[in-house]
Amino acid sequence: MRMQQLNSKPMRAHRLVVNPEPGRLEGGAPRRHIREAESHICKTNSALPLGSRSSPLQAGGKESVSFGGRSSATPFAGVLPRSPSLGVTGRAGGLSPAAHSVKIVSRALNALFPFHFFGCQGRPLLGWFTVLWLSFCAVDSVWAAGRVRELVPGEPVPLQQFASYYGFSPPEMDERTATIRAEGMELVLELNSRRALVNGVVLWLHQPVLSGRRDWQISAVDVETVLDPLLRPQYALATAGYRRIVIDPGHGGSDPGAIGLMGTVEKELALALSLRVADLLRQAGNEVHLTRTDDRFISLSNRVVLARELQADLFVSIHFNAAQNREARGMETFVLAAAGQPSTGEAVNHPSPPSLPGNAFDASSQLLGFAIHRRVLAQTGNSDRGLKRARFYLLREAPCPTVLFEGAFLSNPEDARNVLRPEFMESMAHGLAEGILEYVGWVLRARLEKAL
Repeated sequence: MRMQQLNSKPMRAHRLVVNPEPGRLEGGAPRRHIREAESHICKTNSALPLGSRSSPLQAGGKESVSFGGRSSATPFAGVLPRSPSLGVTGRAGGLSPAAHSVKIVSRALNALFPFHFFGCQGRPLLGWFTVLWLSFCAVDSVWAAGRVRELVPGEPVPLQQFASYYGFSPPEMDERTATIRAEGMELVLELNSRRALVNGVVLWLHQPVLSGRRDWQISAVDVETVLDPLLRPQYALATAGYRRIVIDPGHGGSDPGAIGLMGTVEKELALALSLRVADLLRQAGNEVHLTRTDDRFISLSNRVVLARELQADLFVSIHFNAAQNREARGMETFVLAAAGQPSTGEAVNHPSPPSLPGNAFDASSQLLGFAIHRRVLAQTGNSDRGLKRARFYLLREAPCPTVLFEGAFLSNPEDARNVLRPEFMESMAHGLAEGILEYVGWVLRARLEKAL
């Protein structure tokens, strides 16, 4: 997604023409495509065995719309910007309401009473405009104080400006945190930190939130690639695909992956979990492929080749973690770091490569990763290590939106016991399937909005 999309026109409301061309809607969308999209949304909603329609979208017990049926097209209901250009009036960089009023009134006065002001002979409009403009300056300055101006690519975004644009309440701030709220969403930012909370779910930014002269600053890259996709998925997903889902069980064959406590082996757990996720997705009517269905070794490059040959629309690689520190536990989800930005585990000023093939899907990968992460958290109650940024091979090279999921730490006693419990693994499988289906629902609605 490009920065200029932040200032593009909003999607039109769903509206049919009175006498459309047979079989088509306004904007040229074939009716069969619309029926197919709506049918797929309803089918995925009703077919998921878990009964996802009643499952919360947010972790932490907060209620929201479900991804099926007639629920919201956005991850957070009611959090759409009030204008297409970061301005209350929708005219960023243009004339304010006061200036437009001055222009209209001055033209009327000039028609009735031509007036020359100072050295403006020959241009009576300028005379009246100048007088009226000086009269309205005070009013306009008050209005301008609350106006949100257009984003400048590459420049940090003041928190007040960000909150106003996206329809949040004014920030509630203390020395360390700032909280902004809107219907269906709460965003908590930490000063001098890359850690953020979105409805209680941990989300890692590329750059820390810094304190400016008058306001806290969010980096432009984080607004563009992390936050805006969550708030306006109709832009990020308008051209995304959804038909072919590839599930990638990590490791296999001669590569066991992590070997943990109590006899846990990553390749075995990843395969069992992937098979169950694929089964749930197929029950919901989706086309699903796996990179392996038995205990065999497949190189990372061959997994990417398979995804490309299948023309995959999304790719989810399933893994389990391990660490020397046995206290490390919980789940974490990875998407590709933005071009030129550090991974979550790297220092802020760490040298980072330019754009990689996977960066073409930054926004859609962000949405897929967030949907999976919060759904699994809601289902398992596992410790939340956050949605993170990395440059793993699969994230870099996959030809579609890609997520790498780490379900638990096999080196941690509690996590190791959990993965040996069938009910825990079943809840994790349902969380993964729900997250993928939620993402599919967002894609379908985004495509539907674009068609209309």
